Amino acid sequence: MLAKTMKWPVAIAVILILRFAGYGWGADETRTVRYVLNNLGTVNEVEIARVKGFFDEVGVSVEIVGVAGGGAMTAQEIISGNADLGSAPFPPQINAAAAGGKTVVIYNSGSMSEKNPGSYWLVRKESGIKGPSDLKGKVIAMGALGAMWEYGTREYLRQAGLSEDDVTIILVPPTQHDQVLKSKQVDVTVTDSPLSDAIIEDGTAEILTNTYRIYSYLDRIPPSGGLITSPEFIEKNPGTLKDLVSALIKASYWINENTEDARKIVEKVLESREQNPELAKYWKPSALDNNALLSDEQVQYWIDWFVKDGKLKEGQLTPADLYTNEFNPYFKK
Repeated sequence: MLAKTMKWPVAIAVILILRFAGYGWGADETRTVRYVLNNLGTVNEVEIARVKGFFDEVGVSVEIVGVAGGGAMTAQEIISGNADLGSAPFPPQINAAAAGGKTVVIYNSGSMSEKNPGSYWLVRKESGIKGPSDLKGKVIAMGALGAMWEYGTREYLRQAGLSEDDVTIILVPPTQHDQVLKSKQVDVTVTDSPLSDAIIEDGTAEILTNTYRIYSYLDRIPPSGGLITSPEFIEKNPGTLKDLVSALIKASYWINENTEDARKIVEKVLESREQNPELAKYWKPSALDNNALLSDEQVQYWIDWFVKDGKLKEGQLTPADLYTNEFNPYFKK
């Protein structure tokens, strides 16, 4: 009789154990993650996952705590403890690491492709600028330094035997790129979709190049970056991050399979930011490369850049210092 009466309590205990093992989080872990926006010009899988409730499904709350204004500032917000999570390219992350401030990519935000080629280098139609060799002495506007905008520009110039010393780079908020290009204050703007698409559609500008084209000579396009957090947050909240990454992967697959529905969410997000919701029609999803897993070879590309620049010593940083796949459910040790 005693054995029979113990069956239900034991079964319930097993269910609870499995539930917490599935989530993999401890009693001291936070289930609220503070997310800082990189800039107001883009909408990514984090915000779509919030609207779709994918984080709610795994018991994680993601709160937006402000706008950083570029990858470098995103990294600083996380290093200073003002945020737990943000989106940043590898260059500003490495810049921060070289200065002693460490962040770690926990999720590869996707790869550039012909359908979604990353950033666009735009010029006025009558500018006469047709390639990198035409950029000598020109003024280029971008939203921040130390990010993919800058390093893509430098790589493009290198292909024509030029360097950043041959051009003038100025910082202009992406939302003002249309204005400065039309008024001829700059010759080139480096702008992401959907803002770039709107500038092209109104007839002012044409595409000089894009990130995908710039790096197409490589066997594999280097990853732009991903979602970063601090080593301290990783140490304290591994279960929370595992659930968060699982929700992001689910969101990314949903986005790629339901792009028009995703654009409707983007429209609502832009409207909530008091931006033009019509820009949502230009929005493009990133391809989920290898289930968001990264490799040492991919990340080493960016480290080698900084070694060539003299900003890092050989061996000062390794790929393992900059990313981890451990929270990805597709990762096999």
